[in-house]
Amino acid sequence: MKRMKEMAVILVAALLVCPVFSWAEEEYRSDLSVAELYLCFAAETGDKATFRDLMKESPKPNLNCKCYNDGSTPLTLSVVRGYHTFAEMLIEAGAQVDALSLQWAIEKEYGALVDLFLSKNPDLCLPSQEGPFGYPASTYAPSDWMQKKLLNAEKKANLKVDSQGRCTVKKS
Repeated sequence: MKRMKEMAVILVAALLVCPVFSWAEEEYRSDLSVAELYLCFAAETGDKATFRDLMKESPKPNLNCKCYNDGSTPLTLSVVRGYHTFAEMLIEAGAQVDALSLQWAIEKEYGALVDLFLSKNPDLCLPSQEGPFGYPASTYAPSDWMQKKLLNAEKKANLKVDSQGRCTVKKS
């Protein structure tokens, strides 16, 4: 509990004084619970001790909460910042692999995280801003080895792609 109070002081100071940790220069969503706010901040800073403390609390925070209006979840933030162990802890605790997190792991070529994410059977049709369809995850691969890994996963998942290379995004 003492650690949570210390984190509260640090969190308030960080949010009021310096938006250094702010993802995409945005503020955290105003509808987050206190526990979710701590979780988002911990994911952005890689603070594993705070995460462990939050997992002992009741009720536990929503591991799939949207930290920012762009849809970034704690998993997304940990992937973007390169906190692989934190991302693994989130998955182990029950966080769902979302499209944005998978896309970032692919684009940053985090092979081990992509393997972990693929083991959770995520939707391999990543959303597009162009409509109700998306594109196969393999189209985002920056290298041949990553593309081969994703093509294999898409084949196993029997991902259906139309003649224009698009797929249908599953409703969540």
